[in-house]
Amino acid sequence: MQRSLSTSSRNYGTINDDAQRGAHEPLLGPQPVQPPGPVLRNTAHATDVLAAVSSAPYPGSAGPWIQGASGLLWATSGTVSGIDNLRQQPTTRMERVARGVSVFTDVTSTLAGLADTANAATNGFVPDAHDWRRGTGQASNALWAVSGLTSMVSTGYQTANNWWNGRPSLSQALGFASATFNTLGAGFGMVANEYQQHDDAASQTNATLYGTLSAASWVTGSLFSMASTYTARRQQSASAHPPPSGEV
Repeated sequence: MQRSLSTSSRNYGTINDDAQRGAHEPLLGPQPVQPPGPVLRNTAHATDVLAAVSSAPYPGSAGPWIQGASGLLWATSGTVSGIDNLRQQPTTRMERVARGVSVFTDVTSTLAGLADTANAATNGFVPDAHDWRRGTGQASNALWAVSGLTSMVSTGYQTANNWWNGRPSLSQALGFASATFNTLGAGFGMVANEYQQHDDAASQTNATLYGTLSAASWVTGSLFSMASTYTARRQQSASAHPPPSGEV
């Protein structure tokens, strides 16, 4: 069976930092309350990229195995990101809310990866179980859509709020772009999953097309998420080490 749906890379809450907001400014969405752990965060990003690349519709008998590996990679990435977010030490109510939103997106991402793995198992071992195959595929993409839309709302708010208040907003804007492509990936995956339920040649061609678009969206979202993290770290470093007085 061809793999015709895929999963999303997450925007891991590195889109804002304490240097970019006031101490009591309301927070919305996944944001760290201290610089993210480089090892855990980098591991999550690397796992995301591998999962996104392996989410493409590969032909032949290896397809379900590659899809299963992709789902496990997504689940691993969500778990690693959740551990990184849980290690944060929020000090205000709004920071606790922000961490809770981050953990929520990590949980939905992990569940989506597991649902994708279940879908791969169905495709590989019981391809005639159409209801189960369709259900697990759409459950996976629906969870990705929830995660992506949540990130779009939170990062969009952060981008606009920081821009309005004259603070750096590039990392949030990159996070918004990541969330947008992730949401598109979920949408394309839903369409691909529907086409995959039909055995005619035209439907399978469309399943491959939309599955490829979905995978491309996930890869793009992963790259934007990495750029968001990199930009946030540079902003944190610049805030922690300002230039000497009088230097332009």
